[in-house]
Amino acid sequence: MKILQINKFHYLKDGASRSYFETARLLKQHGHEVAFFSMIHPDNQKTVWSKYFVEQTDYNNINGLWPNIKASINIIYNRSATRNLEKLIKELNPDVAHLHIIYHQLSQSIINVLKKYNIPVVMTLHDYKVIAPNYTLFYKGEVSYRACGGRYYQCLLDKAIKNSYAKSFIAMFEAYLHNKILKTYNKVDCFIAPSEFMKSTCVRFGLPENKIKVVPHFVSPDFLVKSTNNDSHENYILYAGRLSEEKGVESLLRAMSLVKKDVILKIAGSGPQEKKLRELAQALNINNRVEFLGNQDSKSLIKLMRDAHGIVIPSVWLEVFGYVAIEALAQKTPVIAARIGALPEIIKDGINGFLFKSGDTIDLAKKINILFSKSLSLELRSDNIAKKYGYDTHYSVLAGLYAKYLTKF
Repeated sequence: MKILQINKFHYLKDGASRSYFETARLLKQHGHEVAFFSMIHPDNQKTVWSKYFVEQTDYNNINGLWPNIKASINIIYNRSATRNLEKLIKELNPDVAHLHIIYHQLSQSIINVLKKYNIPVVMTLHDYKVIAPNYTLFYKGEVSYRACGGRYYQCLLDKAIKNSYAKSFIAMFEAYLHNKILKTYNKVDCFIAPSEFMKSTCVRFGLPENKIKVVPHFVSPDFLVKSTNNDSHENYILYAGRLSEEKGVESLLRAMSLVKKDVILKIAGSGPQEKKLRELAQALNINNRVEFLGNQDSKSLIKLMRDAHGIVIPSVWLEVFGYVAIEALAQKTPVIAARIGALPEIIKDGINGFLFKSGDTIDLAKKINILFSKSLSLELRSDNIAKKYGYDTHYSVLAGLYAKYLTKF
């Protein structure tokens, strides 16, 4: 089978790009031919298909009237993306197209090109863009459904995109155009939801239930290697992820000021809040117990997870899945996670970790202290993770899904 994987980033930037690359690796290992379509970027992984990639666009660094107008047009309809994709299709003649994140840099207009050539389209829901202009449903420090259910104008009224009327207007217009006027997402044959929570949220705000299939993400084999006995942990907890507001790292630092004084917090990752978080650690007088490690490669991250006393996921936005949770459990390391979004589907309170009220610093500190209790006994079985979130399980479902839609064309 020839499968076209499409994502706007062709380097390891976030959970969506990780899924994009891991899915491609999985398919190749089972003998399928995989091609890529994405955006040009200096950090991109090498591929023969990069000759068709579209010009790099960074919407955070656009200056001048004409560049902004051009960028706005590309968000709605990217002519370069549609033209280049058509060339790729003619060379590859793919059996299936699997979309990940396509908006802005590629635009939803590429869906029309795929359907022009009668190619089945499967799309993984990595965020909430299909139901709202603001893809995180998080702004002004809280989760909000105000712009969902076709009420896209609320995005503009609330300045929900980076507190900007201009950016919010474009996002609102984009949503009305593709969801209400052109009905672009109706042309997607199947949506893959990584969690039951994601499916129910999308159905609640208008996506047809019969077009959504729940297929959880899977653990890379790299994170399953040697995940046997792990009874000795070092005296630190680990946060691994992006340092941005919706990830809730600020509440984690505040909780650290309330936990046992010998507990260390290691932070693996980077992001726009890093400077603010360093300053907060200083202000809370816990900087001697907080280590900012920066981005880590897989090998280093695995060791950090395996040696940690626990992993903390302090999210304040509606997590679509929880990659870090399953990777930690694969190392037999317990997880303390916010009771929000899809995280409770993975973390069972008191069994393989603990849940706390999202944003509640006192509750989080309490759970960290309990984790370090000598009497603590949790059931941590890495073989359960390998079975439920493993390569083989995921491939059998995904291959069946592709085959199902191939028979319709």
